[in-house]
Amino acid sequence: MKKITNRKDLFWVLLLSIIVLLPNIYLAAVGNDLAEKLFMKATFLLISAVIFCIPALFLKAKYFFLFEGIFVLFAPIEIAHIYLNKMGVTTGFMMALFDTDWHEATELLTSIPIIFWQIQ
Repeated sequence: MKKITNRKDLFWVLLLSIIVLLPNIYLAAVGNDLAEKLFMKATFLLISAVIFCIPALFLKAKYFFLFEGIFVLFAPIEIAHIYLNKMGVTTGFMMALFDTDWHEATELLTSIPIIFWQIQ
């Protein structure tokens, strides 16, 4: 990854990195497997950040975020699954989305309540 020299580039790199890591941060906050275990949460976030940074060793910044952008597309699905089941996405959930027809997949996705609608 190229060296970041100005504050504007640093801001965008940090913002995009947080967006890509948002499902992992959310899972650490509300996931059942990590509940009440601060050390496990910190370790999970550290490993997530390290795995996130590995492609940066080989790719330029522009290509790195194009590659990581794939994960941004799936982040809402990941966050929705964490919200519903308190765990990361499983193969069963992904098969329910991709191996069914359009109507069943949209029915599954529309069953996920938007958090802002529940605030009273």
